[in-house]
Amino acid sequence: GGNGCVSDLKYGTWTISSYEESAAGALRAAGWSPVTAAVLCSRGYDTPEKAQEFLSADVPLSSPMDLLDMDKAVRRVRKALERREHICVFGDYDVDGITATCLLTDFLRKRGAHVTSYIPARLEEGYGLNEIAVRALRAQDVKLIITVDCGITANQEAALCKELGMELEVQTMDFDGALLAVQQGKVDFAAAGISVTPERQEVMDFSIEYATSKQVIVVQKGNETIKGPDDLTGKKIAVQMSTVADFYVTDDLKMEPSRYTKYVQAAEDLKSNKVDCIIMDELPAKEMVKANDTLTIVEKEVFTDKYALAFKKGNTELEEKVNKVLQKLIDDGKINEFTINHTTGADDSAESKAE
Repeated sequence: GGNGCVSDLKYGTWTISSYEESAAGALRAAGWSPVTAAVLCSRGYDTPEKAQEFLSADVPLSSPMDLLDMDKAVRRVRKALERREHICVFGDYDVDGITATCLLTDFLRKRGAHVTSYIPARLEEGYGLNEIAVRALRAQDVKLIITVDCGITANQEAALCKELGMELEVQTMDFDGALLAVQQGKVDFAAAGISVTPERQEVMDFSIEYATSKQVIVVQKGNETIKGPDDLTGKKIAVQMSTVADFYVTDDLKMEPSRYTKYVQAAEDLKSNKVDCIIMDELPAKEMVKANDTLTIVEKEVFTDKYALAFKKGNTELEEKVNKVLQKLIDDGKINEFTINHTTGADDSAESKAE
């Protein structure tokens, strides 16, 4: 039998991938700790050979130049080094965000750069690039902001940087919504492809809708049991945590989905038959099936999703200002451009890009 874990969280039940105890035992016998063995097995690295290959430092890493527009990012950073411009490495407060901030800050300083590192305060600012931080960094004469572990959807903040005469370089993102921080009044607004739902409208205000997107179903090729939303009853459904797909499965279908922080892990579990399908936004879904030739999108969509920025209740002054910027971006065709750039060339989690 397999081992699994179910934990009660704010968002319901979070089902952690199961694994075979015999496989974990083999990894422990090969020298891995019990926790490491369990994590590796739950992610599909269930033999000593697979685990060693995955963890080996000898395996060549992907070229960073494979990221879209990385050549432009490199040229801009070189220009900042030559001009001795004040650079800020803007990170995140989780483990990979802090380590990424330290690594890039250390590298740039060794190259002679004038660098400031910035980790947003979790309670006061929430996740990701935000207007308060951008304006504070501008006051410190920062000319270039390089985000790590955040920022990939910060197109409005990028527009603000441009307005203030600053430049923004985006490297990578780890999705972590700031909805709770908005509800608690810890941040003024959140920009992360947020879907407008009646439940969210009760606790947050929203900007004008700047984009719409379909929610679709991703399955393994050859799966004839799921051809649309009517076939989801009784199936093991994967979603990204706290997204509109999560709420759809929980509230509309009255089912408990398997929740993931990243789509890449959901894709791996789908391919290994740990889940039957994934419900997700059409744009990252297209990137996922493009990168995984054993997966496909079913023809019938689930529903259409609408995106807006979320504001703290009552912050009408800021909302009106942002709506003017959004409307101009829409009228100028920039929103469509952002959407295309966000998905073209992304990896199977639709999260990696350099702007």
